[in-house]
Amino acid sequence: MVGLGCIQCQISNQQQNWAREQLASSSARKAKIRIALEHLPLRGVSRGRDQPGEVLDQANKLQQILEIGGVHAYVSWI
Repeated sequence: MVGLGCIQCQISNQQQNWAREQLASSSARKAKIRIALEHLPLRGVSRGRDQPGEVLDQANKLQQILEIGGVHAYVSWI
């Protein structure tokens, strides 16, 4: 499981690198299921919930990291 925390709805370069390293680790590669947690969704889930501050900036970058890292699920809880 990878837990990310954003500041001002942006994932910093340092956090992106950390996520890449965690997902590339031997324990992550051996895991049957890889889940990423974040309090903001990658995309707006409905009208009125797709405004700045309610979704991640740079969502495409994070999505690419998660896909390359073999993440099976991304869970947000706003």
